[in-house]
Amino acid sequence: MNKEEEFEDQMKISILKNLNDLKTDPKLADLKKCYSENFNKIESLISSSNSKIAIEDINDICGLNYNKMDSFLMQEINNGIMKNIISINDLK
Repeated sequence: MNKEEEFEDQMKISILKNLNDLKTDPKLADLKKCYSENFNKIESLISSSNSKIAIEDINDICGLNYNKMDSFLMQEINNGIMKNIISINDLK
C-alpha cells in the first residue's frame, strides 16, 4: 500500500468514526436530524463548493447554532458526503 492509499484509508476511518459519533451521541441528535432531513440540499451545496460549506451554512439550513467545537465533525461529515462515503441511508 502506498502513502496515498494509506492516507485515503485513514481519512475514511476518521469519517466513519465521526459518522458513528453523529449517529450515536444524543447531544448531536439535532445535527443528525438536520443532515438527514436536508441531505440533498447539503449535498448540492457541498458539490458546488468542493466541501467548503461552512458550519454557518448548515446552521442556516437547519436553524441550529452549532459552534467551532462541532466544526471538525461537520467538516468530516461533509467530506464523507463529497467522497460518497456517506449517503442519506447512513444518516437514518
